[in-house]
Amino acid sequence: MEVKVDVLPEFVAFCDQEKTTAEAVLRGFMRDVLAVYEGKQEPSDTPLGVVQAYAWSYFVRVTNPERYY
Repeated sequence: MEVKVDVLPEFVAFCDQEKTTAEAVLRGFMRDVLAVYEGKQEPSDTPLGVVQAYAWSYFVRVTNPERYY
């Protein structure tokens, strides 16, 4: 499935500055969310495990706004 997203110019500029792309960032976010969903996340005491937990937390916040706002 292809999704088209209007990416904020400031985010594109930030990605350029960091020598990456918005697509790479979003794909990484999706991989982190899926790792948690599928029960394949890294241990929570590792840097990657922490990042995956943050991604999952953001996903849950967006999909359940009534719980957070």
